[in-house]
Amino acid sequence: MKGAKQLRNMIYNILENSDAVSGVTLKNSPNSSTLLLDRADGKGRMTFHTLFPGLTLAFILVNAPVWPESDENSNLKPLLINYCVSGRSELLLDDGSYIYLKENDFCVSEQTAQKEYIFPTRQYQGIKIYFDLPLLLQSCGELLKSFSLDLPTLEENYCGNHKTYINEADSELENIFQNLWRLSERPSIFHLQIYTLELLHRLLNMEIRPPKTCGFYTETQVEIAKRAAQ
Repeated sequence: MKGAKQLRNMIYNILENSDAVSGVTLKNSPNSSTLLLDRADGKGRMTFHTLFPGLTLAFILVNAPVWPESDENSNLKPLLINYCVSGRSELLLDDGSYIYLKENDFCVSEQTAQKEYIFPTRQYQGIKIYFDLPLLLQSCGELLKSFSLDLPTLEENYCGNHKTYINEADSELENIFQNLWRLSERPSIFHLQIYTLELLHRLLNMEIRPPKTCGFYTETQVEIAKRAAQ
């Protein structure tokens, strides 16, 4: 029971903190929760599906230049997997570096966005997976073991050096992410679970290529580039 309370609080906190941000509203339904963005400069939605205790997947659809993030959420540190289906996403991390994801990029990260998510093309579609590892290991340890999914090793392999790993998805990863995305409008929890387990298996068993260094910039570099563009 303690673990269940812990998960509810993490996801509950993320959603409630977001609901408190101007222009963002939380709508709960029996099988999912949705954050709706409605501001003068655009609209968007993030729909959250809890697949296992400690593992929640969100589908993101944005038609706006920015999505504001609460200060409270920027202090939470779940393990995250992000995938860009289309468009481009930029964000400032807690160590002062900017990262960006373009179409078919994915990242595995222990860092969270500060202030806001930026969408330079005003269009973005993506997938985000949140892990509360202590709870997931406690609640689904036998399941993960039966599929040989060692998530602490995944965290260490991808986040051990720089806390955030970015790269372009290879054809196998892209296929899994696209299978997940095809369920965004008509979700099946069973199939979302199966494809997410397949994704974790692939990440653990593939050869990890060196990360894309061109996905990272310092805050100073970004300011200089913006001034030059203006």
